[in-house]
Amino acid sequence: MPTPSKFKHALQQWKASERLLHQAKDKKSVVKKITRKIKRLRKIAVNFYYLRFILPQQVNNATLIPPRDNAPLPQAHSSGKHVNTGAEKNQQVLAIVIHAFYFDIFVRIIEQTRSIDIPYTLYITTHEKIAQEVSSHIKLLGLDAHIKVYENKGRDILPFLKIIQLIKSNGHKVVLKLHTKKSPQKFERGSIWCDSMVHQLLETTIVETVVENFTTHPTIGIIGPCNHLHPLWYKAGNNMPMIKELADTIGFQGDLAKQSFIGGTMFYARVSLFDRLIKMNIQDADFEQEPISTDGTLAHALERFFGLIVSLEKQEVVDTRFIKSMHE
Repeated sequence: MPTPSKFKHALQQWKASERLLHQAKDKKSVVKKITRKIKRLRKIAVNFYYLRFILPQQVNNATLIPPRDNAPLPQAHSSGKHVNTGAEKNQQVLAIVIHAFYFDIFVRIIEQTRSIDIPYTLYITTHEKIAQEVSSHIKLLGLDAHIKVYENKGRDILPFLKIIQLIKSNGHKVVLKLHTKKSPQKFERGSIWCDSMVHQLLETTIVETVVENFTTHPTIGIIGPCNHLHPLWYKAGNNMPMIKELADTIGFQGDLAKQSFIGGTMFYARVSLFDRLIKMNIQDADFEQEPISTDGTLAHALERFFGLIVSLEKQEVVDTRFIKSMHE
């Protein structure tokens, strides 16, 4: 584990490389500006098609496809690392939250948790259409998870805001947030994006040191997957007015454009970070009813808002590349 001075130096170097990366992306020639306008128009068209045709079908089909008679049954988790202990023992136990909307991707994510070799507890949020399938699958694996069924609203964000309070009361200090991201408007790219984020966050070198990193380095607030950390000036989208409104609510005085967020909202974080969100008392009624747009909603604004909370706590949003560089 690096010393505080080495950690500070590594953090400065990593931040500099991130700035250069995004500055390079932002250099626009005339051709690039025209290309960006075309992409924006295409996004509007895709968003309309997604809301009108794709999303209703995805919602109706977001359930378990009956297995073939010869399909193998899932094997029970045998590592013994999944635990369900009292609050006094949970400070060193990783809380893993999985929001299950698509059952097929949920099964893939659960399968990848087999590689986790530190004590962890599963917290699963889902919706009524697949709640029974999720519960049955967890029982087949021999896992005693906390399963909460919520209305299909607020995507993965609102269920997380609800269950984080249980995680806090159960004594966990570090949480891993995952969800079954598919983004059907992106066709196959959404599932590939999901697999990449989950794989990076569950990589052995990251998992084995994650609780220790948060304990040793008090300035780390969130750890996201590499290539998914974005400054708001680069990827705020249509969400900046709502982000500004949320920032005013918590008294944020910094430069919003310079704040960073994890695109896709999969990350490790300190549980204490979300105290501010809990105190904001955001209600179910504050979120738009499904189907919602692919951008510009409260869920999308909150995705970009998490980084502001980290900044207010005088902590940093980093990625897995930075974490691995500290242990090389």
